[in-house]
Amino acid sequence: MTRRSIVKRIINKVFSTLGVEIVKKSEEVSRDPHEIYHCALLTKMASKSRINIVVVGANDGKTNDPVYEFARKHRNATSLVLIEPNPVLRPHLSRNYSFHPDHRIIEGAISVTEERELTLYTIRPEYWYYVQPAYAKKRNWDEYRAPTGISSIDKSEVERWLGQFKNLPIRMDELIDSHSVPAHKIIDIVRSEFRDEELDVLQVDVEGLDGKVVASAIEQGVLPGLIYFESKHMTRIELVSLLELMGGKYDLFYTRDDALAVRTSVN
Repeated sequence: MTRRSIVKRIINKVFSTLGVEIVKKSEEVSRDPHEIYHCALLTKMASKSRINIVVVGANDGKTNDPVYEFARKHRNATSLVLIEPNPVLRPHLSRNYSFHPDHRIIEGAISVTEERELTLYTIRPEYWYYVQPAYAKKRNWDEYRAPTGISSIDKSEVERWLGQFKNLPIRMDELIDSHSVPAHKIIDIVRSEFRDEELDVLQVDVEGLDGKVVASAIEQGVLPGLIYFESKHMTRIELVSLLELMGGKYDLFYTRDDALAVRTSVN
């Protein structure tokens, strides 16, 4: 029995314990996507002594991040590249990953074009106090976390998020700041950071542009075993189109908020 067939059996066994059957199509699931993701990560580790992970849109690396606890538990069996364009988050990201012996932080955004510099739209720190959503208060998040979590190269995404607050002290456009940040192609980062090693996991959370970043990675030939991304801003048609772009190499599981693509073919 080949290693691939053994791993496939393990994947099916793990997923079946969650009541999810792997099929060659896009499938909506009702289970917690983080739970499925963690099981898939453990399955990946069954076939490798170390797995390579790229996180696009790392924020502080910890709060509400689905891979953080996995990386903490398996610190000696993971290698991580954490990509975050907002410079104000660098100290938080560095502190939260200080435990990990094999991580690198890259300041910048992922470009889906040939641009080497992009404009990042953020919420000014002096107004973070006024834009604390209910979910952040309920979870006792630090004041910076929710406002920085909406930073985006798509200004309309920041404006959309700010629209939930009705009694802002100033006009919305005055709350938003803009910064020029370096832009990288995902293929360049994978080649420079992992050289001849394969990328095992790509995790993406980039406020409305997740589908474009994943599609760009696929088009550049970056085909990791697992791709985990935010899907709540994508329509069903967009998800199906992304699956078609994957060319039968992946099965796609999604909920209202997140999606997990599991590679099933090496061809």
